[in-house]
Amino acid sequence: MDARPAAVVTDLVLVSRWIAGALLLGLVLAAERRPLSSVGLHAPRGRDVLATVGPAAARGGV
Repeated sequence: MDARPAAVVTDLVLVSRWIAGALLLGLVLAAERRPLSSVGLHAPRGRDVLATVGPAAARGGV
């Protein structure tokens, strides 16, 4: 059995979730005219960047 159809379904699910997220953010910004912090988004702080880049650099990913 070919694994390709499962990969296509997975890709479609991921793309649909990204689209749904973008639509939600667009709704918050355009229709509700609220800041993105109203749904829990904020600019990354130094601590957030270090928590992401540090482990990636330790594994050789950066």
